[in-house]
Parts: sequence; structure tokens; C-alpha cells
Amino acid sequence: MAPARINGYYIYYRPTDSNDEANYVKKIYDSVPSSVYRIKNLQHGTQYDVKMQAYNRLGPSPFSNMIITEIPKGPSRSEEDEDEDGNSSCSVLML
Repeated sequence: MAPARINGYYIYYRPTDSNDEANYVKKIYDSVPSSVYRIKNLQHGTQYDVKMQAYNRLGPSPFSNMIITEIPKGPSRSEEDEDEDGNSSCSVLML
């Protein structure tokens, strides 16, 4: 039997200094047109735990390994990396 096709991804993130699983924010990406997904509205000078799951008609996969990423302090390098309130965006590369 052939494996089921991936329908999308769940990406979860939270500030690293939070130990509460309930603090994860869940983003749903329903299509798989790209291998790069953007998480928006992250705060400068903050570390984030990021993990993901693929999902299909059979349900979600196990979680990926968690990564820790840090948004640098200060302004971002380009305007497209910030929203109108000065919050940063972070891209997560899906391999």
C-alpha cells in the first residue's frame, strides 16, 4: 500500500522560557506548495521553541525534533521581515 500524501503541516511555537505545553501557538498550513513557511509577529530578542507535524487523511505524524531559534534584538534587515507594529517574522524551512 502506497503511503498517504501529505496534506499540510502544523507548526507549533512558543517562547523558550515557557515550560507550559499550553503556551504553544499552532499554525496550520493546508497546502504544500513550498518548503518554506513564515511565522509572523515574533518579538525581537526572544528565543522560540519550534516543532512541527505533517498531516494527511490518516492523521498527524509524530512531532519533529524541536528547534530553538532566536530573533535578533533591534530592527530587522528588511521591511518585509516586519509588520506595521515592528514585530519580526521568522521563516521555518521544511525539509
